[in-house]
Amino acid sequence: MRLHPPIAIVLAVVLSASALLFAWPGSGARAGGDAAHGRALAGTRCAACHGADGAGGAPSVPRLAGQDADYLYRQLQAFGDGARASPVMDAVAAGLSERQRRDVAAFFAARSRHAAAGPEDALVDEGRVLFLAGGDDGRVPACADCHDAGKGGFAGGMRGMHGMAGMPMMGLPARHAPRLFGQHAAYVEQRLQGFTDGTPEALRMSAMAASMSLQQKRAVAAYVASRP
Repeated sequence: MRLHPPIAIVLAVVLSASALLFAWPGSGARAGGDAAHGRALAGTRCAACHGADGAGGAPSVPRLAGQDADYLYRQLQAFGDGARASPVMDAVAAGLSERQRRDVAAFFAARSRHAAAGPEDALVDEGRVLFLAGGDDGRVPACADCHDAGKGGFAGGMRGMHGMAGMPMMGLPARHAPRLFGQHAAYVEQRLQGFTDGTPEALRMSAMAASMSLQQKRAVAAYVASRP
């Protein structure tokens, strides 16, 4: 049986979300770190690339301020354990203890993130529609199904699937999806293109990113960067 592209994407999302609950590093763990201790660690281990408060750095480097603490902690675990690869972050994360990873995550989560530099309005408007409602042809799901509702909370449901509005997808906790608002547009676009190319390989995001045109990726990136 041949599936239409939107249905195939939905099935990929559901199946990979279910697997993520059991396979993602630190699944279900709460960071619970000491932000005061994390401040000193961030100053010596992270500030050179991400800025003292996690809001600086080059456009190709992610902003960490205001990110969900559990998400940050899981990423540090993944870099340290080799589940996620980065020439820089592998060494940084491997040099942090379990407690230090939680503390750094708590510190950056407590920082404020503001909107990044503003791109042109037309691109932001296009990205807003894609982020909140998805593509008109149904090929591109709404990013808000998983990201940034209530500054990181689950948006509720999957567009077009009756009876799921307001329900977490397959029981997936909201903290598994990173907060995107205020992120560098260049970084978001870079990650979307990476998912399309299979680097990193991620079933959910690879399927979604592959369904997007370059223009749509740029538009979504512009929109999230414009949001505080």
